[in-house]
Amino acid sequence: MERYPDVVERAGNEYAPHHIVTYLIELAGEFNSFYANHKIIDANDGTSPYRLAMTQAFANVMTSGLYLLGIKVPSYM
Repeated sequence: MERYPDVVERAGNEYAPHHIVTYLIELAGEFNSFYANHKIIDANDGTSPYRLAMTQAFANVMTSGLYLLGIKVPSYM
């Protein structure tokens, strides 16, 4: 997720939104693997706050990226 600002800057400089699309697809795949292999909230796991923060950061980046592409994000599912 740390690459996101650089990807957005590159897409803007090159007038090439496909950089954002490619990045978001890769990020979604990585998060899907993370989510499949880890429990986000677990009272017995000290890393739960970290995992929850990672999940929120992922949601923020996806929402921002989709907004830049003109795609509306549902408020809940």
